[in-house]
Amino acid sequence: MLLKISDTLKLQPISLEDHNTLFNLMLEIYPPEYKHFWEDGGAWYINSQYSKENLIKELSEPNQAYYFVLYNNEIIGILRLLFDISLDALHTKKAVKLHRIYLHQKMQGKGIGKQLIMHIESIVKQKHYEVLWLEVMQKQPQALHFYENLGFVLVDSYSYQKELLYKKYRTMYAVYKELN
Repeated sequence: MLLKISDTLKLQPISLEDHNTLFNLMLEIYPPEYKHFWEDGGAWYINSQYSKENLIKELSEPNQAYYFVLYNNEIIGILRLLFDISLDALHTKKAVKLHRIYLHQKMQGKGIGKQLIMHIESIVKQKHYEVLWLEVMQKQPQALHFYENLGFVLVDSYSYQKELLYKKYRTMYAVYKELN
């Protein structure tokens, strides 16, 4: 069932039958932005995170929602939410993690990301969560700036220890927004 955000923007739940579509979409979306971060051009990341086995695992997790992002009925990205995943620094707050959000490069700069975040905030508030948070790479300053402009605050950093990720790109930031 499609979730309508606007006349042009919708979310379509991802199912196991969508594996090939998801995998091929991420082959198109991920490398232009991230291949230079990885010794293998991001192949390990795509093959592990978007494998059929990982999709089975992720879809079976409780309290998750995984969607294709559709713009004018064309799949242009993905997003995944994990409900009841607290941020260590705010462990007493009821929280949702925005686990993944990727949009096709041709759609960036059109306000779609902002619309998505605002819609997610609305859903999260309706479900009585207090915090929306996510992780962003230090070496993606435009992404960090985007979230800061939407009211997210940097709260923590850590090193993402994946062998094929170049060391200079391993710093990740946790950013959050309190939803009142």
